[in-house]
Amino acid sequence: MATKNKLLEAAEELAQAEGSWADLSNALFGPDDGLIARAFPDEAERADFLKSDQYQAIRQLVRDAM
Repeated sequence: MATKNKLLEAAEELAQAEGSWADLSNALFGPDDGLIARAFPDEAERADFLKSDQYQAIRQLVRDAM
């Protein structure tokens, strides 16, 4: 759980630093170097994260930026 919360905090910081929603989306969801891919390189762990409340909050950051 701590990793998920730290990831959300990092995403919130990115949301304030990135210039556009597209830049934010790439920084978060890039398949090779995105924040989520780096935090969860294992596909099973990443799939588990995608079901979390923290992931939903990260998706909301992008929607808000749009």
